[in-house]
Amino acid sequence: MPAGIRNELLFIGDVHLGRRPVGIDEALSGLSLSPRELSPAAALRNTVDQAIANPPRAVVFAGDLVDQDDDRFEAYEVLEREVTRLAKAGIPVVAIAGNHDGVVLPRLIERVEGVRLLGANGVWERWEVPGDGRPIDLIGWSFPRRHFAQNPLDHGEFSKVFASVRSGATVIGVLHADLDAGSSNYAPVSRTRLEGTGLDAWFLGHVHKPHDLSGPRPIGYLGSLVGLDVGESGPRGAWRVNVTEAGVQSQQQRAEPIRWEYIDVELIERDCEDVEGVHLAIENRLREWTRSNDSLNEEFLRVLVARVRLTGELVDRKRPRELVAESQKRMLTFTSDEVPIIVQRVRDDTHDVVDLKLLAEEHSPVGYIAQHILNLENGAGTEELERAKARIQVVVNGGWNVDDEDYPLPSSNELLQRAARRVLSTLLEQRREVGA
Repeated sequence: MPAGIRNELLFIGDVHLGRRPVGIDEALSGLSLSPRELSPAAALRNTVDQAIANPPRAVVFAGDLVDQDDDRFEAYEVLEREVTRLAKAGIPVVAIAGNHDGVVLPRLIERVEGVRLLGANGVWERWEVPGDGRPIDLIGWSFPRRHFAQNPLDHGEFSKVFASVRSGATVIGVLHADLDAGSSNYAPVSRTRLEGTGLDAWFLGHVHKPHDLSGPRPIGYLGSLVGLDVGESGPRGAWRVNVTEAGVQSQQQRAEPIRWEYIDVELIERDCEDVEGVHLAIENRLREWTRSNDSLNEEFLRVLVARVRLTGELVDRKRPRELVAESQKRMLTFTSDEVPIIVQRVRDDTHDVVDLKLLAEEHSPVGYIAQHILNLENGAGTEELERAKARIQVVVNGGWNVDDEDYPLPSSNELLQRAARRVLSTLLEQRREVGA
C-alpha cells in the first residue's frame, strides 16, 4: 500500500467519562494507586497514545462517551485534551450520542473543536471518511433523548441516507442500541434487521460485553473501553477496523489500565495443610495466569482484579474455609511481574471426597442429592434453569446494575451442581456430627 494511504478506522465503544472503578478503594490505597489512574479517562488517554503512534484514518465513538449529565465538566476537559491531540496528529474524530449522553454530548461537542456529531437529533446521517485509500462511508444515528423505545431503522429516513452512499464505497453503520432485546427503551433493533440493510458492517454501543467481531461482515457490540466493576470482566478496548477487498476485518486493541477476571484455583490436599498453603496456591495460579495470558497489555495495565473460585475434591475443607473468612476481612494483594493483583473475593466451591454412586443407593436425603448430582454430571435436568438464565441475561444486558458475583453467568448445569454439592456437604456434616 502506498505511503499515506490508510484503510483503518478506530472504533471506541462505551467510555463513560466520569466513572471510577468500584469496590476496591482500600486495596488500591495499599498499592498506592488512585481510582483516577484506572478511570475511563486514563483508558482513553492510553488509546489515543496508541492511535497517534499508529494513526488510523479516523476515530469513531459509538455513544455513551459521557456517563451522566453531571460529569460534563470532567468530560469536557478530557474530550478537549484528547481530541486536540488527535487533531494535531491529523486524525479526524466523529461520535454518535448514546442513551447516557444523548443530551449532554451534543452540547459538549459544540464546545470542542475537531469532533463531529453524527446523526444528531435521531436523524440518520452519512459521513464520507476523509483521506486517501478505499472509499468508506459511515452511517450513524444519535439518541435524541435518554429513552427511545422505537427501532432507529424505522426513523430518520435511513433508506434515503443509505441510497446516497458512494458507488464502490465500503459502508459501515455505527449505532447505540439494544440488540435483539424485543421491547426496550434503548433503541431496540434485531440482528436480522441489521443484516438486511446491506451494510458491510455494524458496530454498536450500549452493552459493555464485546462481541466476537472477527468475521468479514462484523455486526455486534464493541464493548466498553475499560471494565469498571466485576460485571465487566475479560478483555476490553477499542477496535482497529481494516477495510479490505475481502471485507471488514476487526481486531481488539487493548489499552486498559485495569482488568477484571474470574479465575479458578484447583486445590489438592497438600495445598491445604494450613491457610498459608491455600494462599500460596492462589498466588501461584494467578501468577501463572498473568504470565500465560497474551491478552494482557502490560504497557498500560496498572492492576488486575480477580475473583477467585476454589475448586477440587478434598478430604478436609477446613483451611479453604478459613482463607475465605480472612479474605472477607481484607482483600489479598500481591504482585506478578510488576503487575499488582487484587483478589477481591474468594469463593469456596471445593467439595468433599465422596463416592456418589454408593451414596445414591441410599433411600435418604443424602441418596437423593447424590443421585441428582450424578444426573447433572450426565447433563440432565437443566432446561428450566437455562431458560431462566436467558431471562436474567436480558436484565444484565439492559443495564439494570445487576451485581451478581457469578456474572458472567456460568452454565445452568454448573450452577445446579454447585448448589447440590453444598447441600450434600451440609447433610454429610450433620451425619458426622450425629455419629460423633
